[in-house]
Amino acid sequence: MKTKLLLVLAAFALVFSSCRRTGGPLSCAADTVRYSEDLSAFLANQTKGNCEAVKKSITNLYKSCTTLSAIDREEYEEFEEDFNCDEIVENS
Repeated sequence: MKTKLLLVLAAFALVFSSCRRTGGPLSCAADTVRYSEDLSAFLANQTKGNCEAVKKSITNLYKSCTTLSAIDREEYEEFEEDFNCDEIVENS
């Protein structure tokens, strides 16, 4: 399960890393960096808070990068459905 999640996340990082925002590519680039940082934090420490940060940053990234193809949009929607932070069990 973790391997599949890592592969999906890596694929999205590659897809979104070359996107552009209508208002300027710097916003998309900043969102890409933020997503990468949030993803790294989640992979290092899989807490619900870090999971929610990944979901928020990928949503921001998706909104700021408007040049995604229909296939990329479908993959994003599938990712949103599969990436469930409620399944994260935090260790106390």
